[in-house]
Amino acid sequence: MAWKFLNTRLEVNATSMACGDGKIIATVSVSGETDDDRQANHYKATVRDDHVIPDILWDSGQIEVGPGESLNQSFEVELWCNKRCKLVGPAGSSHERTAEIYSHVAGKEREGQSNNISVTCK
Repeated sequence: MAWKFLNTRLEVNATSMACGDGKIIATVSVSGETDDDRQANHYKATVRDDHVIPDILWDSGQIEVGPGESLNQSFEVELWCNKRCKLVGPAGSSHERTAEIYSHVAGKEREGQSNNISVTCK
């Protein structure tokens, strides 16, 4: 049971938004391929801020992919600025007005991350 490769990419429809009611859509794309072993493979995708101790803004939960499959999946994630002008997602806050967000994907044997995108509440 193994991933041959597992990658992610992050895009946003805007890099700034209004405090209190501003919203953007982040698109998380995940691609990969599993080997022909007869067992299922799992992965989890997240949108994060900070690299050392990351703030998780969104979490896909565990997703199963069968053996010998190619994966090309996209998720649209709404991010917004709260009343305190901090970037927030469905799973938590960045605790920052300007956050360097990225997508991260992890399977049992592989993981990857996208480039950082700076998003600002103003």
